[in-house]
Amino acid sequence: MIEAVLTKAHRRMEPKEIRQEIADMFDPNVKSEAVSSICWRMWKRGQLEKVKGTASYRLPPSDKVNLPGMAGGVPRLASDKEKPVDAQSSPEAPTGLFSNKRGREVGQGGGA
Repeated sequence: MIEAVLTKAHRRMEPKEIRQEIADMFDPNVKSEAVSSICWRMWKRGQLEKVKGTASYRLPPSDKVNLPGMAGGVPRLASDKEKPVDAQSSPEAPTGLFSNKRGREVGQGGGA
């Protein structure tokens, strides 16, 4: 939804502006805390660019997009630390269950 809003806007936007557009276009109950934290995570992953000195985000040029699991448009191999712990997980359909260095099973939501 964030990418859709930024694509439609063709400009940089602050999380509160993105939240308002999401509320207008998709879900009137969207929480501002959720939008700002997701924008931050997308920025950390290289999916968004943060405008220096502001709270604004924008889409990176299409040649700079850095998606998880991709290196220059080519899927990267999982390291030993990232190998799935369940037989049903694959790069095309990950289940989100991975083992960590301590041998514990780690899934979405943390708590390990």
